Amino acid sequence: MTLDTKRKRGASSHVEERKRAALLAVERHDRVARAYGHDAASACRSVDLGEGLEATGGVTWRKLSTQDRQRLLDLTDGNMSGHYGHKWEEERTGKRKDMASRESRYIVVRSKSDASIAGFCNYRFLVEDDEWVVLYVYELQVREAHRSKGIGRALVEMSTLLARQTGMQGVMLTTLKANEGACRFYKREGFTPSTMDPGVVSPERAEDFDYRILVKLFPKGSP
Repeated sequence: MTLDTKRKRGASSHVEERKRAALLAVERHDRVARAYGHDAASACRSVDLGEGLEATGGVTWRKLSTQDRQRLLDLTDGNMSGHYGHKWEEERTGKRKDMASRESRYIVVRSKSDASIAGFCNYRFLVEDDEWVVLYVYELQVREAHRSKGIGRALVEMSTLLARQTGMQGVMLTTLKANEGACRFYKREGFTPSTMDPGVVSPERAEDFDYRILVKLFPKGSP
């Protein structure tokens, strides 16, 4: 085989690899687009919330009433301000923008008696790190009066079911190290540090970061 032939074959192989990578990228983004069209109701109906509570999934920010939007913002403020301390004012602006994004979807748990919000999960479907197709939990909040009643676990379960139903590879989220209760909770629910977690990427600098990136990936071939 001549050197020129080897070069041509090498160039051809490189082109084919790029084509395969491009097709995979398109497939991932198509999967995300299809996920947004999925009816989240079945995932919510599959989880037992106990008497007096009900869940609605796949809700967009625009479809929430003005009163409910404020309730979600107030709940997030009340739960997170203490963990962020003096940084909260700056963080709040970003969180509110994320919550109102057109890509954001919600699972909202309410009391059947008065329609008050007991907890919620704010999520999106996305391609993370150009590789993983995941349901990313942006917020998971439970009202203090409703804690220790299984609502947080139910929200994780509904999110996980929805991720499976839509063909995602898993569920991903970010949590503050200072929120020790949340860190213990997610560990109990089967989340582990992602390959993108700062402590995994740069173990020697792990202490420089105040957050963890956690993931629960599904076994290959699972629905």
